[in-house]
Amino acid sequence: MNKQLQTALKIAASGLLLWYIISRITLNAVLEALKSADMRYAPLIVLVFLLSFAIKAVNYRLLTSAARTISIAKLLKISMLSWAAGMFAPGKIGEFSAIYFLKNEGVPLGAATAASILDKLVTISTLTAIAAAGLLMYLDTATAIKVTVAATTGLITAVGLVALPQARLLVRKFVLMKYESKFAGFASYFFGYVRGKKLLVLCNYGLALLWVYVSAAMIWLGLLSVGVKAPLTTILLVNSASIIVSIIPVTIGGLGARETAAVLLFEKAGYAAAPILGGYIVIMIISNILALAVSVAATFSLKRENR
Repeated sequence: MNKQLQTALKIAASGLLLWYIISRITLNAVLEALKSADMRYAPLIVLVFLLSFAIKAVNYRLLTSAARTISIAKLLKISMLSWAAGMFAPGKIGEFSAIYFLKNEGVPLGAATAASILDKLVTISTLTAIAAAGLLMYLDTATAIKVTVAATTGLITAVGLVALPQARLLVRKFVLMKYESKFAGFASYFFGYVRGKKLLVLCNYGLALLWVYVSAAMIWLGLLSVGVKAPLTTILLVNSASIIVSIIPVTIGGLGARETAAVLLFEKAGYAAAPILGGYIVIMIISNILALAVSVAATFSLKRENR
């Protein structure tokens, strides 16, 4: 399947999911929620976005410390650029663009890849643990277990691809192929970090947990903007579960999948669907504008550097 068709199918999937959840609520109810939105919360939401980028920047600093010292300012830029790329790519795969940006700052490609994958594994394992609690709380036990097992299986598979020599051999042979030599040092950096820097790994998990809380605070502000007052704990559980769902690479940047999962889970928690979707749409609008602004700023910066 060519890339154009894949992209078209993912756009269609995002559109269908959004249509499904809006039609289930009625468009007028969603529009009413959006009309009542207090956009004075928008600057606060942007500030929380910046805080989440800063957390990721500190995490990258820890993960790349054994390879090269990069300033927090540059890592903040990398965090923002890789996030913006993830907004427009299926399953957030664009966030792996951090590998490219780290390499440009002098981190060897193997080490940059190891750092990026470690960041994703730590974040996803943290989200999965929290999401499991949320699913068990708001869904029937059988469904919650099925979803949790599926997410955990995906995580274990990802760890296996990194940890097992046979799996890495297959990746080198069938994925990297002629580019294999460019990723030299991946395994030694990855396992050297995990085994030799256990305190830093704990710090990585602490930062991941902080990032998850900050992400929940962002949703909290978005919901407040449409008049929904939900406890941060509820938002933390639901948001973690919806992020895990959005990682499945069937939509563009998780668009549609995350909102649908969040609305359904918040309904189970006793909240009206229309304002919940309205709050998520507020966040979606702000995040897309911010991602576009980051992308445009990066493009102009690159043009200036090339003059």
